[in-house]
Amino acid sequence: MKKNISILLMLVLSVFLLAGCGGNGPDLTEVTKKYNQAADIFNEAAELVNANGWNDDAEFLKIHNGLADEIEKIKALIEDPEQAKNIDVDVMSADLDGLIQDLQAYKEAVAVPLDSAPDLTEVTKKYNQAADIFNEAAKLVEANGWNDDAEFLKIHNGLADEIEKIKALIEDPEQAKNIDADVMSADLDGLIQDLQAYKEAVAVPLK
Repeated sequence: MKKNISILLMLVLSVFLLAGCGGNGPDLTEVTKKYNQAADIFNEAAELVNANGWNDDAEFLKIHNGLADEIEKIKALIEDPEQAKNIDVDVMSADLDGLIQDLQAYKEAVAVPLDSAPDLTEVTKKYNQAADIFNEAAKLVEANGWNDDAEFLKIHNGLADEIEKIKALIEDPEQAKNIDADVMSADLDGLIQDLQAYKEAVAVPLK
């Protein structure tokens, strides 16, 4: 979770671009309106950062404060008559639309406590599927004489150990809260595919 939010923050910081157009000062009514919307979302997110313990993470807080500084710079740009007359309204308005969208996602991300465990519903479902396939394969290993091969059995037992480690990781509250659910879900998809191939391989008698 922390990693995902930090990446999101870096994307927000890198998305904002301003383009000069020169000439007379542009009409900044729409730009100011969108800036105020972005600032409001950020302030709401900042309250959630404090309420949910995110400010206890020093590295995260550096990035968060950097984002606050960037928003303050946008405000200063809009309010400075000399700088404001060089704003390309269309470009800045489009950039603010993107910023608002990213800040909304950021606000949703920090709306949960820092130390809360991720939603492992899908991960658990995929683990159970993987475990079921392995258990079916284990029965075939025994039925088809594969356990008479000592070298093969070492590999089989190593695979059993790995599956047990995944189970322990999911079921341990302290370890589970550090799981990146998206990454683990993708890894389990690969494991399920490999186990299915393994099951098919041991479905025939050892020669």
